[in-house]
Amino acid sequence: MSLLSVCTAYAQEGEVSVNPEGKKAILKQGQPVTEYLFDEVTKFGNGLYVVVRDGKRGLVSEEGKQVTMTIYDRVEPLKNGKILVVMAGKTGILNADGTTLTPPKYDVLVMGTNGFSQVQVQGKLGLLNAYGQEIVHPEYDEVRPLKNGMTEVKRNKKIGYVGSSAQELLPPIYDDVRFLTNGRVELRRGSFLGYATSDLSTILVPAEFEKVTFLADGKAMVQKGGKTGYYSKTGIQLVPPIYDQARFFPDGKVYVTLNRKNGILTSEGKEFVPARYDNIRFERTHIIRAEINASRTVEYYTSQGTQYQSIEKFRNTTAGTFALAQRQGKFGLLDTMGVERIVCEYDTLTSIDSLGCFRAVKQAKAFLVNLDGTIRTTDSFDEIDVFVAQRARVKQGTLYGYIDIMGNIVIPIRYTLAERFTEQGQAIVKEAEQSITIDIMGNPIQVAIPSEKQ
Repeated sequence: MSLLSVCTAYAQEGEVSVNPEGKKAILKQGQPVTEYLFDEVTKFGNGLYVVVRDGKRGLVSEEGKQVTMTIYDRVEPLKNGKILVVMAGKTGILNADGTTLTPPKYDVLVMGTNGFSQVQVQGKLGLLNAYGQEIVHPEYDEVRPLKNGMTEVKRNKKIGYVGSSAQELLPPIYDDVRFLTNGRVELRRGSFLGYATSDLSTILVPAEFEKVTFLADGKAMVQKGGKTGYYSKTGIQLVPPIYDQARFFPDGKVYVTLNRKNGILTSEGKEFVPARYDNIRFERTHIIRAEINASRTVEYYTSQGTQYQSIEKFRNTTAGTFALAQRQGKFGLLDTMGVERIVCEYDTLTSIDSLGCFRAVKQAKAFLVNLDGTIRTTDSFDEIDVFVAQRARVKQGTLYGYIDIMGNIVIPIRYTLAERFTEQGQAIVKEAEQSITIDIMGNPIQVAIPSEKQ
């Protein structure tokens, strides 16, 4: 057969050509742009053709470019310009240009009149939007798109909500969900009540309570089993619902009662005065006195929540108002704000009012400590005596010397015996078996008679 006779045997069908074997190709401007491979070629629109080969369908562009493989059992247009495809009994969606939007994975796909498509996988329902994007994963028994962009879903007859980006806003665990006009959403689980924000982004109160009352400042008082708690206006638990009563102070702290015992919580709900006291009162703005009647126990707390065994009466000084305090068996100094100006770490702490400092003992060593907690003495001693004539006798080991009011050693520690200075500024000391009288600078005033040998 001549070449001319072969060409004339071709049957032209618009933009499709058929060869003698019945295989079809796509033509453009009268020329084949594909090989003669297809059993069927149908113009699809948007510059695409549906081609059939060995019973499977695919898409080819009018330029002859393969857009999809010929692997589908069905290829059909959708109203939104997308393309529905079916492969091995599973349905998917292609974009208008033939690119895959949703691979074939659904058992059923039903187009809705509202622009949404309901899909099903193994008996569970999901939802596609008008663009064919999956906005609800197929894992629910019921799906119902709402005008606010959310989708109400149900599983085992429980209600939940899914957002427009397929994120689960509320898990399907609720018996009832009601959008209120005050900007909140009421949630119910059985007989228990809770609340969420209108966009369901925040659970304000979990659905665990018998009663929820919102206060003017946005806090929520919750009650369950006769116990009371509180949540903040942003859904943070401020007071756990374990107390018989709970009352807020102006500074945000919470006065609580539990089994007729009283305590105080921080504004974050942390217990810093345990609910074990019969009486609680503020002795000062930042000092709390707590009493247990049965044992006649009195304990103290500062507004920071630090506990003390005792706090003495506050005294006014030129440097401020302070009180001696005992914490865990150690002594320190508190100011009226409840701050430890001298840390409670000393075994004893004795005020020296005339000098504005304290004589302190820690681990058998003595110091002078200023009101701000700094150490005044340049060294530590085994003993520090009282000050007379601006001098205090000190002891290191078996020897004695003297310090001035600034804590400096002004008379060396070398004497085997030493007495306090008199008001006239004299002291008797003993060195090398000699007793002498010295002045406040350590200079001898007179030489005493040598002591008799024993």
